[in-house]
Amino acid sequence: MKKSMFTLLAILLFVFASAAHSQVMHNLDPAKFAWDASQLPKNSAGANIPGVMKYQAWSKPAVLGETGVKVGGEIVETQIMLSFPAYVAAYPGVQAVFYPSATPTVPYFYTIAWSTSAAACAGGVTFGVLYLPVLDTLKNLRVQ
Repeated sequence: MKKSMFTLLAILLFVFASAAHSQVMHNLDPAKFAWDASQLPKNSAGANIPGVMKYQAWSKPAVLGETGVKVGGEIVETQIMLSFPAYVAAYPGVQAVFYPSATPTVPYFYTIAWSTSAAACAGGVTFGVLYLPVLDTLKNLRVQ
């Protein structure tokens, strides 16, 4: 009886732990990736620092320890269409880059927000993309 109770508790713990750390994998190619705009930085008086906010899309594979790669160039929009290779799990990310118009005009690179970070994702739901292409169905089967 004790062994079956332990087994039941272990299964329940696994189910609840898995649900708490679940991740959604989308089967899309291309996929529209979107985010909320970054706020312009403020000066010590609380006013916006004049400049332009741009965004850089990134993608990283599901392999632990792999770094991401930039996808395309910087954009001012808060969404982008991304294509993914078939059969390879990937995780998109976005980085804000602020270009001040006042001196100094050195750009400021924000930390990349990855889709693997619950703090960066809508509703805390992390996600990735695993594109599995749809294969044609065989037709005209017959005996010859």
